[in-house]
Amino acid sequence: MDLRYILSQHKVSASELARRCGVTRQTVNSWCNSKSVSLATAQKISNALGIYIGELVSEEEDNAKQLHTLVASMTPEEIAKMVEYAKFIRSQR
Repeated sequence: MDLRYILSQHKVSASELARRCGVTRQTVNSWCNSKSVSLATAQKISNALGIYIGELVSEEEDNAKQLHTLVASMTPEEIAKMVEYAKFIRSQR
């Protein structure tokens, strides 16, 4: 989660988010410096910004969601090729 980027996209300062969430600016800075936040914190932030909580998921969760969406739209043959490619990538580590 890149909270600073999200705040800039919504034109909201850390101080303003702190006010909306009822926390200190230091708490918001802590959220900005962490890679992810708890579900309760994410809900608080999403409510304060009026955004979908999914915008706050970690990169790993976002990547997993994108991969799931991609695979859901693939043919069995495409999936088999992707699995073989993934095995090849893993073997190169």
